[in-house]
Amino acid sequence: MLNTIISMCAIQYGLHYGIEPNLIKAIAKVESHNRPYAISPDGHDIGLMQVRKTYVDETVEQLLDTCTSIKVGARILKFNKKNCKHKKDYTFIVCYNVGVTGGNKITKPKKFIYYKKVMKYMRKEVVYR
Repeated sequence: MLNTIISMCAIQYGLHYGIEPNLIKAIAKVESHNRPYAISPDGHDIGLMQVRKTYVDETVEQLLDTCTSIKVGARILKFNKKNCKHKKDYTFIVCYNVGVTGGNKITKPKKFIYYKKVMKYMRKEVVYR
């Protein structure tokens, strides 16, 4: 049931924000292991997409909602895709992990461990769906 909700929301908000739904699902897997109620040890990263609360207007309760977390994560990915210097081959996702400022400092995004993890899950989504 949860995987169905994640898939439906990833499709809906992926289309809305111009982000590949399989990329959204791969990031959710890396960030929270698909756990909607995940909260980072420091309490700053919330929900399925592990959104940093200080960067968004949504409440903690809203970010714990599966579809809201995906919506906000997709919105952040759209922003990163536009503002991160890495634009090819999904390398803008390094900015999802470390922010645009930090991501723009990375010279070889394809060697970044976070990028490799997300691409591993994205390939699985594409192959097995």
